[in-house]
Amino acid sequence: MLYSFDQLFVLSNTGHCVFSGPPTSISEHLSLALKIESSPLRVSTPIERLIEYSCKSTEDMLVTKLVEYQQRKTISVEELIERRCLVLGELLPNRVRFSLRSSLVLFSRYLVYVLSYRWIEILAFNFIYIGYGVALQFFFDATIALPSGCLNMEADFNNTCSRTVQMAIEERLLENNFKYNIFTNNIFQFIVLIHTSITFGQEMAYFASEHQNGTVSSGSFYLSKSISEILPMIPVIFLYVAIIDIYSNSSHHNSIYWHLVLLFTLSTLGFQGLAHIFGILLNDQTLLLMISSSGVFVFQIMLGNFFISLQRLHYVYRFLANGSMARYSFESLILLQYGFGRCTEREIQPFLYLMQINDDHYQRCLLMMVINIVVTRVVAIWLITQRSKSKEGNKQRKRVLDFSQNSFETNWLKF
Repeated sequence: MLYSFDQLFVLSNTGHCVFSGPPTSISEHLSLALKIESSPLRVSTPIERLIEYSCKSTEDMLVTKLVEYQQRKTISVEELIERRCLVLGELLPNRVRFSLRSSLVLFSRYLVYVLSYRWIEILAFNFIYIGYGVALQFFFDATIALPSGCLNMEADFNNTCSRTVQMAIEERLLENNFKYNIFTNNIFQFIVLIHTSITFGQEMAYFASEHQNGTVSSGSFYLSKSISEILPMIPVIFLYVAIIDIYSNSSHHNSIYWHLVLLFTLSTLGFQGLAHIFGILLNDQTLLLMISSSGVFVFQIMLGNFFISLQRLHYVYRFLANGSMARYSFESLILLQYGFGRCTEREIQPFLYLMQINDDHYQRCLLMMVINIVVTRVVAIWLITQRSKSKEGNKQRKRVLDFSQNSFETNWLKF
C-alpha cells in the first residue's frame, strides 16, 4: 500500500520536514542523513523507522540530522528565482494537442456518464420526438398526400367559374399538407435546437475544468461531444421519418424514405451546430439561452420561403436566408413531394412557382445544408478555443500561482 503513493511528505512533532520524496527513497534517505547502516531502535523497516522519528521533536539529535539533510536537498528561494522562466504579458494557457485517441477516451467517458446518469433525460427527449410524430398522425390524415396540385392553364382557367366540390376538397388537402410539412420539419428542428443548446451549455463547465488541468484539447472535446450527440439521434430520425412518411406509398415517385432520412439528418446536424454556438456563449444563463435560441429560430422561419416569398424581401434578407437551415430543409421536402416530373409539361405546380424553385434546386439545397453545417461547426470550435485561452482565465491562473508561490516562500522555506 505504501508504494501506491507517488510522493510522501513527513513532518516531525514540531512541524519540520524530515522526509519529502518517493517511498522507494526512504531507506537511502535515512542512511545518508544519519550516516549509519542500521538503527539501534527496535523497528526494522524504513517506514517504521521514519514514523518513529516523526513522533519526536528536533531536540532529538537524529531528528535534527534528518531536518538538516532535507533542507540541503530542498531548493532555496534564490535558486528557485534563478530557475524561473519569466513570461512576457499574461501566462500562456495549457495547450494540449488534438488526437483521435483522446477523443475516443472522452467519448468512452461520456458514454459511461450517460449510461449512469443521463439516460433518463435522453429517453425523455426521445419520447418527445417520437411522441410528437405520432401526435401529428392524429391531426392530419394521410389523404393530404394524394393531390398533386398541378394546374393546367387551359382547362383550369376555363373552369374558374365552375369549381366543383372535388376541386375544393383538393385545395383543402393541399393546404393541410403544406401545414403538415411545416410542423413535421420545423417543430422537430426547434426541439433539437433547445435540447442541444441546454445540454451542451451545461457541459462547458466540465470542459473548462478539464482543459485548465491540461488534459483535454478543444478539438478533442468538441469531436467527442459532437459524435455523442448525433449517435442517439440516428435511431430517432429513422423512427420519426417512418412515422411521418405518408408520401412513399401514395406518391407517383418511388419511396422517398431515404431522402427524408438524409434531410432530417442534415438539418439535425445543422441545428446542433447552431445550438453549440449558443451553448458556448450563454452556457451559464439558461433562460437567456432559451430566449436567444427561440428568437434566432423564429428569424430562420421568417426567412424559410414558406410564410413569405423570398422574392418579395429586401436583398439583405435574401442574403441572410442563405444561412437558414429551415429554408433549405423545407424547400427540399416540397421538391420531393411536388417536383421531379409530378406535373406534365402543360401543367405547373403552384407551390414551386410561388417559392421560385425547380428540380435543380434540390442539389443546391443539399449543398447549402452541408455548407451551413461546416460553418456552424467551425464557428463553434473557434469559440471554444477562444474561451479556453481567454484573458480572464490566464489572470485567474496567475493569481493562483502567485498565491502558491508566496505561501511556499513564507511557510516552507523559511526554516
